[in-house]
Amino acid sequence: MIYSIFEYICHQLADRALVVGGYYMPCCARCAGIYCGFAATAAYYLFVYRRGFKLWPDRWLASVTAVVLVVNFVEYAATWWFGFFDGLADYPRFVLSLSLGWAGFVLLAATVTFLQFPKEDRPRDTLTGILPGLVLCLAVGLLPLTNSKPAWYLLSWAAAAGMVTFYGFFNYFPVALLVRVMGWKPRTVGYLAILTVIAAVLVGEWFLHRALYDDITSIVHVIYELTGLA
Repeated sequence: MIYSIFEYICHQLADRALVVGGYYMPCCARCAGIYCGFAATAAYYLFVYRRGFKLWPDRWLASVTAVVLVVNFVEYAATWWFGFFDGLADYPRFVLSLSLGWAGFVLLAATVTFLQFPKEDRPRDTLTGILPGLVLCLAVGLLPLTNSKPAWYLLSWAAAAGMVTFYGFFNYFPVALLVRVMGWKPRTVGYLAILTVIAAVLVGEWFLHRALYDDITSIVHVIYELTGLA
């Protein structure tokens, strides 16, 4: 089940995945780092720091977040475009991506704050306020070193929880924009969301069946050619 959760959003290549407790992680090291970092930061900020989604970065927090984003982007671009870090082991890439998950939470929570609260209700968060979230991310990065099955379970499900939360934030944005900025009624947005999901499912089914039909037709043609019936 845990592998199927990441099937459509990660390439799941074995040579890019961490091996913990003798098992491959259900997603690559980069994805695992991003989602585990996001989950750890969200858990700290919501349940330990208890600030809800009121996060408005001050100058220092914004600066550190920008540095983290730039470093991760440079590593990603240099790897995929120029192959500079192709030899980088999966564990360092996982630890680096944990910081990207932390920065992702800062950006997304700040956007939610911008959309949800008036300007006078946006208390600024200092770097010291959310820095423990980054420390927690780095602590999560030590789990693969234990190379145990419980560590694999914990990391895998933390990544799954982080992924769901991460994309849940993105689903919030268009709803908040329509309700607060465009002035639409929440019920109208709800109906529109339901219709959009139904339409997406129907279109997806159509493409799926069309793809299956094409595959079956190709197989039949190959059989005809091999048997000389064509």
